[in-house]
Amino acid sequence: MSRLGVRGRPRARTQRPAVALAVAVSVVAGGLVAVATPASAATVDTNASYVLVARHSGKALDVYNLSTADGGEIVQWTRNDGAWQQWQFVDSGGGYYRLKSRHSGKVLDVAESSTANGANVVQWTDNNGANQQFRPVDSADGYVRLVNRNSGKALDVWERSTADGARISQYDDVDGTNQQWQLVKVGSTPQPTGRQVENLDRGVVSVRSGTGNLVSWRLLGSDPAGVGFTVYRGTTKVNSTPITGSTNLLDGGAAADASYTVRAVVGGVEQPPSAQSLGFANGYLDVPLQIPAGGTTPSGEGYTYSANDASVGDLDGDGDYEIVLKWDPSNAKDNSQSGYTGNVFVDAYRLDGTRLWRIDLGRNIRAGAHYTQFQVYD
Repeated sequence: MSRLGVRGRPRARTQRPAVALAVAVSVVAGGLVAVATPASAATVDTNASYVLVARHSGKALDVYNLSTADGGEIVQWTRNDGAWQQWQFVDSGGGYYRLKSRHSGKVLDVAESSTANGANVVQWTDNNGANQQFRPVDSADGYVRLVNRNSGKALDVWERSTADGARISQYDDVDGTNQQWQLVKVGSTPQPTGRQVENLDRGVVSVRSGTGNLVSWRLLGSDPAGVGFTVYRGTTKVNSTPITGSTNLLDGGAAADASYTVRAVVGGVEQPPSAQSLGFANGYLDVPLQIPAGGTTPSGEGYTYSANDASVGDLDGDGDYEIVLKWDPSNAKDNSQSGYTGNVFVDAYRLDGTRLWRIDLGRNIRAGAHYTQFQVYD
């Protein structure tokens, strides 16, 4: 067994219910992609149905469990474009609309006409009440917020959850990404909005540094301006005031095996904790590898394998990076040199050494630095 050493802070650890990943030796692609401009506040079509996709999670506004009852829960769910995820904008005048479910015929409704932050949004028989009326307000990159007429608060995925089944509520309009929705007309292909980014988690790591631990974490693209961070060692808060000028902290005197979580602070309120930190107690992380068996060429030359190029990507959608590693045989050579080469292998590993898969590129792929470069795209 060989081991791959990862030193310092790994660029590891981002959303996904569904993940498309490509590992390629050489790719040439061409073609046309049909896209349609997403609706905005100025272009709502009352004759169309829309799927509403949350910017922060990529999940769709959904009538939970296909309910047709008054009070049926409204949640976010992995997009499937079912009738329970399709909504029609019904004009209430003055720039306000009711959002009617194609599945149940009922409309979005702030429960009990509440004006409180965190009030549930449910479905209810359409009575054109002010608590059922929402005004689309443009955000950046083609997204919209939906502001309730009765409360003045925005449709919000509670606590910025990215999980299936997370409840939909109302909250003060802060233009957060969990309040921004892409209105995708049913039957159209949405145009990508803004930059395409990975859906990684906070990526907290603890690296031993002298007699303390250097704790570092990721600033997410969805973090609002002015975000701060608090760091916890176990249940003990390490910093008394939120960190706003960096994404690291040196915890002097801490035990090498201490575990940490990080919480974003938005508007003075701590958000849910990150996953537990990944510890680099010796300043690096050993990742166990499974070396392919060597072989013998038809000409009788023996060969063995050594780890070669590596890259990273979130292969299983858990928000953590995995390692994609190429194995080169000891007889790799350029085409200018005659003779056989052993097969090239590509492995995928979690950071704990679990091998997810191995690809044998086959005997028609020559082993050599000029022929087996690869990319990992998530």
